[in-house]
Amino acid sequence: MFTQGEMMMQDKLEKERCDAKNAVEEYVYEMRDKIANVLAQFIKEEDAEKFGSLLTQTEDWLYDEGDDQLKQVYIDKLKELKKHGSPVEDRYREHCERPIAFEELGKSITHIRKFLDLVANKDEKYDHIETGDVDKVKKCLNEKSEWYEKNMNAQNQLKLFENPTVLASQIMSTKKSLDSVCNPIINKPKPKVEPPKEEKKENKEGDKDGQKDSAAGEKSANNSAESEAKPESKQEMEVD
Repeated sequence: MFTQGEMMMQDKLEKERCDAKNAVEEYVYEMRDKIANVLAQFIKEEDAEKFGSLLTQTEDWLYDEGDDQLKQVYIDKLKELKKHGSPVEDRYREHCERPIAFEELGKSITHIRKFLDLVANKDEKYDHIETGDVDKVKKCLNEKSEWYEKNMNAQNQLKLFENPTVLASQIMSTKKSLDSVCNPIINKPKPKVEPPKEEKKENKEGDKDGQKDSAAGEKSANNSAESEAKPESKQEMEVD
C-alpha cells in the first residue's frame, strides 16, 4: 500500500513522462509543417526528405513501442530530432536578424564618417578634439568598415540553406566595439572658457569703488539733511 507522499511522487513522475512524450509529438508535427513552408528555403531538398522521413518514423514509433517509455527515452529521442532541425531553424533566424544587425553597424559607420568629414573641414564644433584621438577614430573605423564589407559580401554569396559566415550577434558585437572606441571621442564636450584673472580682479575693484562712492553719497546726503534741520530748531527757540 502506497503512502500519500509516494502516490504524489508517482503522479509527478508520470506527468513528467507524459510531458516528455508530448514534447516529441509536438516537435514532429511542428517541424513537418515548417520544412514544407517557412523553412523550405533553408534546408537542401535531399536533407528535407531525410528529415521528413525521420519525423514520420518517430511518429509511427510513438504510437507503437514508443507509446509507453521512460521519460529519458523521450528526452533522447527529441534531442536526436533537434540535431537535424535546429540548424535549419538557426539559419532562418539568422536570415531574419542579420540584415537588421548589418543595418545598425552601417549606421554607426556612416555617423563616424560624417564626424571625420567635419573634422577635415575644420568645423569649429570639433576643433577641441586632439589629433591623436582623431587618428584613433580613423583607425578603428577603417578596421570595422573593412570587416563589414568583407563579411557582407561573403554572406551574399551563400545560398539560404548554407550555414552563414557571420552571425547577427557577431555583427552587433562589432558595432558595440566601434561605438565604444569612437563615440566617447565624438561626444567629448568642449572645455569651458573662463574669463582672464585680470578682468576678474578689475571687476572686483570696480565693485569696491562703487560701494565706497555709494557710501560717501549716502553720508553726504545725511549731513545735508542734518544741516537743514538745525536752523529750523533755532528759529523755534527765538519765537518762544
